[in-house]
Amino acid sequence: MSETEIPCRLCRAPAVFTFHLKLMGRHDVAYFQCTGCRCLQTETPYWLEEAYADTRRPLDVYSATRIEQLRGVTQHVSRLFKWQSGERLLDWGAGDGLLVRMLRDAGIDAYSYDIHTRNNYAVGFDAAPGAGFRMITAFELWEHLPEPAEELDRIFSLQPDIHLLTTGLYSGQGSDWHYLVPETGRHVFLYSREAMHWIAEKYGYQVLAASSASIFYRGKLSFWRKKVLQRLITLRSRRMFECIRLFSSTQSLIKQDRDFILEKMRNRRPDQD
Repeated sequence: MSETEIPCRLCRAPAVFTFHLKLMGRHDVAYFQCTGCRCLQTETPYWLEEAYADTRRPLDVYSATRIEQLRGVTQHVSRLFKWQSGERLLDWGAGDGLLVRMLRDAGIDAYSYDIHTRNNYAVGFDAAPGAGFRMITAFELWEHLPEPAEELDRIFSLQPDIHLLTTGLYSGQGSDWHYLVPETGRHVFLYSREAMHWIAEKYGYQVLAASSASIFYRGKLSFWRKKVLQRLITLRSRRMFECIRLFSSTQSLIKQDRDFILEKMRNRRPDQD
């Protein structure tokens, strides 16, 4: 490979130089567009330890509103796929666990997984990736993956029926695209719509992809269910989310979760303090 070409970190096709951008105010970084899956990616991200030295996200002022919205989306998606009692959800890259806590409050048996951030809100409901999760969510995660092929292998090897995620889709935007967020240096791989369909075919899924959210699923959906899903993943259906909250018949897990944590605390040995 020449200096103007690298192998794509998703599909391994050649990716050609597109532009330079200064990250974190000091790293002059090259971006490449894949000639195969059409994704945009940085050069090998050598600056990530520095980028994540502070796990806080001061620029993400929309995070609380987004989590509230994603709780509604996830809850409605679970109903569209006829969620049953006893089925579990894993939030991959769950951060501080706030979304997991809100999903459990809404009656969904959700668990947190994040190797970088402490779970503050859903303490006691961490889970390592494994079989038995019908849905895996990954909100604002995919664009952070330095080696997406490896991480997506891990996610899809668990064979969830549903994988719901948010990430901005690349469609030829320039170096001024707001989603690159050069101030943080954390968005290192940006996916195209073509890549979403390539991923779905590789792992044996169907996919619906919108500009900021996508859903991978197994099997067939009726016409109306597909239309509702397409509407949901635009993340603009506020009236629909409110209706979900008002007419939800799912029983909250708040009381049983509190009892579970109290029982663990009462049984804790002195040497565990």
